[in-house]
Amino acid sequence: MSRHFDEESHHRYRLETESPQTMQMIRSTLDFAASGWVVEVNLAGADASADPRFFAVGLATAEEATQAVLRYPGMMHEDERIAIRPLSREEIFSLGLRPQAVRPHRNAMRARLVAAARR
Repeated sequence: MSRHFDEESHHRYRLETESPQTMQMIRSTLDFAASGWVVEVNLAGADASADPRFFAVGLATAEEATQAVLRYPGMMHEDERIAIRPLSREEIFSLGLRPQAVRPHRNAMRARLVAAARR
């Protein structure tokens, strides 16, 4: 007597028996941005000694990311914006970055200082 393995039935069984916490984790992982950028903003009218602002943006291209920062409260078209690097998958997950989201990225400044010190 041989058993026939039906992959679709097995998949349905696994989904029905998974815990709600596990299913929530699977669903939320799918909600993260596929890619993202770190965008540096220098506020218009600020003196040269002002601290730059950094944002994590859940968009695919640098151009889209620099424009999306304008949605953040207090940002203006006159502010100098530059996408300085793409975000890694690990960063996207650790930040919980959703598609098209714009959020402050406090760790970017620390990473930039460390990189400058290595030079």
